[in-house]
Amino acid sequence: MYSIDFFRRPNGTAPFDDYLEGLTPKMQAKTLRSLQLLREFGPKLREPNTKPLEDGIFEMRTVLGSDTGRTLFFFFAGHNIVVTHGFIKKTRKTPREEIERAKEYRKTYLSAGSTS
Repeated sequence: MYSIDFFRRPNGTAPFDDYLEGLTPKMQAKTLRSLQLLREFGPKLREPNTKPLEDGIFEMRTVLGSDTGRTLFFFFAGHNIVVTHGFIKKTRKTPREEIERAKEYRKTYLSAGSTS
């Protein structure tokens, strides 16, 4: 079993919480179920559930009807997963700015000594 940590900004807010709160109840439930699978299987969870993007950043996919949610995360020190944020995908390709945001959050997380 893997542990999941949620990135927090220096002010204490978590971008993933903001994302989750904006989802419909059904999409919230499905996203949380996907996180449970990630916690259980870690890097063994592959497509269509998760996909590596670049530079150690991964995406977890959640689809409900025509809505496609993405949760970005990275692996940290053994059996730890850090969820950076999520977004509703509107294009075929994951937007560059979302990948860059995840990298920036990872940089902040690591520079804070993983106490975020």
